[in-house]
Amino acid sequence: MLKIGSLLGDRYRVLHDVGRGGSGHVYLVLNERAGKQWAAKEIPKKGEGKQGAYKNGLIADAEMLKKLHHPNIPSIVDVLEENDMYYILMDYVEGVTLKEVILTQGPQSQEDVVKWALQLCDVFIYLHSLTPKIIYRDTKPANIMLKPNGDIALIDFGSAREYKPNQENDTTALGSRGYAAPEQYEGVLGQTDERTDIYNLGVTMYHLLTGHNPGQPPYDIYPIRHWNASLSSGLEQIILTCTQANPQKRYQNASDLKYALEHYRELDEDRKQAKKKKMTTGVIFLAIGLFFLLGSLFVNREAVRKRNSGYEMMIRNAQLATSDEKQIEMYEQAINLQPERLEAYQEVLEKVFLKDDVLGKEEADALTKILNTYGNGKTMNEQVLQTRPEYDIFSYEAGIAYYYYYEGTGNKAMSHSWLETAAESKNLSKEQKERAKRLAKIAGYYNQLGKANLAGDTVVSYADYWNDLDALTQDDIVAIDNAKTACVTYQELSYQIRMHAIDFKKAGIEKQQLLEKMDEITTHLANDFTIQDQETYQSIIDAIQTNMDGATESIKIAYEGQEG
Repeated sequence: MLKIGSLLGDRYRVLHDVGRGGSGHVYLVLNERAGKQWAAKEIPKKGEGKQGAYKNGLIADAEMLKKLHHPNIPSIVDVLEENDMYYILMDYVEGVTLKEVILTQGPQSQEDVVKWALQLCDVFIYLHSLTPKIIYRDTKPANIMLKPNGDIALIDFGSAREYKPNQENDTTALGSRGYAAPEQYEGVLGQTDERTDIYNLGVTMYHLLTGHNPGQPPYDIYPIRHWNASLSSGLEQIILTCTQANPQKRYQNASDLKYALEHYRELDEDRKQAKKKKMTTGVIFLAIGLFFLLGSLFVNREAVRKRNSGYEMMIRNAQLATSDEKQIEMYEQAINLQPERLEAYQEVLEKVFLKDDVLGKEEADALTKILNTYGNGKTMNEQVLQTRPEYDIFSYEAGIAYYYYYEGTGNKAMSHSWLETAAESKNLSKEQKERAKRLAKIAGYYNQLGKANLAGDTVVSYADYWNDLDALTQDDIVAIDNAKTACVTYQELSYQIRMHAIDFKKAGIEKQQLLEKMDEITTHLANDFTIQDQETYQSIIDAIQTNMDGATESIKIAYEGQEG
């Protein structure tokens, strides 16, 4: 166990022991440089059987999970090794698990359970939309945190896996007894997929609504009204569909389940009877409806014109708004009205979230919420935008934002998937595609710099890193991109020389190469920027100069005793 007050990884101060999770102790730690608190999950390196597979999966997937960004999933920021332990650094989620809630309060109201289930559906829609899909496989009350504001967070991704389309079975059967779907047990043919998460969520809803733990006798899943006749028959039918043994008979994706949960009252038996009585009246109105059909074709054209006009009005209202909250609200309304148009996405990112040159976590969460909203009622806004060439432009801009500006220092892992999309674009300039490709490459190996794999071989060397940094700054970035991107690129390069001069030396980079790169930065700052650019970005230019001074000293120390 870590000592309270000790340092983890030379930068995280251990504040106190939060408790024990499914795989080890969890500590609250403070990054003293950034002044931010994180949770540090301690995991022993040794493990046997399924427990060992679970721990190995947790460590292997930690790198995968760094790229995830969703308001209901804690962000993973770092993975450390010390002695016989791994430490996964992630967001500290304040609250209690739903397991604790049900133990102390008993069955929960169906309104609350549906609210939580809808948030979990959004999480699964996000995870299952990734390439490759991520299957969580372990939804249960113990893995769901209830936060003070009433929202939930899905924690503990030790059983999660990437879906492999050509694989028949899972490598290792993992899951929790009572909550696991039939295909999760050893000896059962079939690979877990998104329908496995549907089953797990159905059983979790059953436990929360009835108070009966499916992992304890009698084990069987009864209709929920067997335990409480006042519960919704529509919700009962939804849970029975989720928990079918045959995956083909379940909801086939989280979007279908979300839609059913949003309309569960309409499935209640008394409402079905009322609808049946209305059928006769409906036939009478059918003929009238046909009469108006031709007229609606004309009206539809007018509706498109009004949607365009409404979009442009909301953009103007956002530009005139006097508070960030009102601006975000107006841009979000514009996006929900026409999620296929690029302008509102660009402006909310650049004019609101990045106006102080920092993309904070709350701002990133707000951006994710906008992208994951079903603006048209059927499809997430991001999925609509993905069908348009403009998505490549937004991916490039979002990748740059996460790479350089997240929390003031940038988050390479969060930028990776955006930059990869931009790198494959057919709609960006050649220079922008090349920049996205190099940044994505750096982001992909950033956390592996200088580290060895299990065979003892260095995964990514500082020589690789230097070559990519060097290539990024060879051209006139102001002309290719813009002055702001140029500033933060030079700031990043000067900072890396300042911090890693000795690592570059060990990797075989010559002192003269570093000095020449410093001269290049000075030349770019003097020649590429207009007077207005220099005034606008003076604070960044000042930071570059501070880094340059520090880098000069670092080079001197690293190459002490060498000529030149």
